[in-house]
Amino acid sequence: ITQKGKKEPVIIELDKDNRIVGYINNEIEEIGDYFLEYATNLAKIGLRSTKKIGNSFCLRNKELKEFNLPNVEEIGNSFALMNEKINKMNMPKLKKIGSFFMRNNIELEIFDAPCVEIIKNSLLFTNRKIKVLNMPNVKEIGEGAFAYNENLTVVDLQNLEKLGERCMFKNNSVKIVNMPKGKFIGRRCFEDNETLVEFNFNGEFEEDADRKRINDIINKNRRKIGVREI
Repeated sequence: ITQKGKKEPVIIELDKDNRIVGYINNEIEEIGDYFLEYATNLAKIGLRSTKKIGNSFCLRNKELKEFNLPNVEEIGNSFALMNEKINKMNMPKLKKIGSFFMRNNIELEIFDAPCVEIIKNSLLFTNRKIKVLNMPNVKEIGEGAFAYNENLTVVDLQNLEKLGERCMFKNNSVKIVNMPKGKFIGRRCFEDNETLVEFNFNGEFEEDADRKRINDIINKNRRKIGVREI
């Protein structure tokens, strides 16, 4: 499809059943709500110039395995919510993420968002494979982020100020948490964790019982390895 005044055409690829399997539009800068929501079989996408994406983008997609969005700065709610296969993301300029971002994903191992500052609820809620977090500029994370993760060992969030409730609440692998600028942690974060040995945070816990539980776990593990208790 050729657009008047545009240098590059929009390419829409269909399969034999007229289902969209490829979409390339490298000149569009803003995408509204529900775009490609029902493109279940979409397996290839190109959005080189896109800066803002609305709600429910590719919500029901099942086939995409990577997202290359080099200029996107803001993503709305329910981005690729039902996709389980995405294992690679390139979003170096992303600053704001809405709720339910890739909520059902189970394959991504590295969450690389170096410019992100605000993340809403249920980020990668069911993903168990994330091993590396790269989001040095994040200031706020909503409820339920990485709730069922099983592989993170270090959570280093140098500029984080607020962590919503139930983040990493089923994780039992994190040993070190570093939140030197943290001001608030919601209830039940790290709830099932038994591996913590270091927790750098001087802010307020929503529930005092969580602070006590975390301190008790740290001291128990430090006694095991002969390190001074907190």
